[in-house]
Amino acid sequence: QIKLDSTKFICFNEKVQLNAIIKGNSFTWFPTNSLINYNTLSPTAAPSATTTYTLTVSDTIGCPKPSSENIVVNVTPKVIAFAGNDTNIVANQQLQLNATGGTDYTWTPTTGMNNPFIYNPIVVLGPTIDSITYTVKVSTPAGCFATDKIKVVVFKTAPDIFVPSGFTPNGDGKNDILRPIAVGLKNLDYFRVYNRWGQLLYATSTVGEGWDGSVNGKEQATGTFVYSAQATDYLGKTIFRKGTVVLIR
Repeated sequence: QIKLDSTKFICFNEKVQLNAIIKGNSFTWFPTNSLINYNTLSPTAAPSATTTYTLTVSDTIGCPKPSSENIVVNVTPKVIAFAGNDTNIVANQQLQLNATGGTDYTWTPTTGMNNPFIYNPIVVLGPTIDSITYTVKVSTPAGCFATDKIKVVVFKTAPDIFVPSGFTPNGDGKNDILRPIAVGLKNLDYFRVYNRWGQLLYATSTVGEGWDGSVNGKEQATGTFVYSAQATDYLGKTIFRKGTVVLIR
């Protein structure tokens, strides 16, 4: 005779204790690779995915035929919390955060935030703040959760596109990539790099990406290059910048 719960529910990376009552003189659990203390009637289960455990009991005295019962440990998939990419804003300009990964959201700290309990709160930060890192706790109806962070840097200028005047793609981890810095802008329409003859060498519209100083895997020599960049601010205004940058080897 076996008394065993039929189902357990846990979050990803959690553990749960199984408890069985038997009439018999020997027992085995299967599988055992995710069980702690599987040689007892109260092992701890720590599966990474939903798993069915089988308890088999034998009695050599009155009932030599083994009997078995199953218990299913349901594992809620890992919560993938995403607070958004680190960003730059202008002082006193609205920024809408946009987290994903669950159904319930809690942001901390609440500095400049209109509602810390929604996935997409509005943030307004004044010129007294240089930067701030927000943490969002993303939860599911089952009570599982994960956290993620986003860093917001505050500029004391009007919305603009800033491009360095030079970069050194020598692999030392410092100033290796030529990236436009979009401040207080809704999206980057494009960033393009040309050589002195007007040939397009690099283009992107993704914030955070940049040119590594090579074309089709071939490193470009030291020299002056031309860039153009266009972006749109949160009021729909188009901002265009053009200039030169020096590649230094």
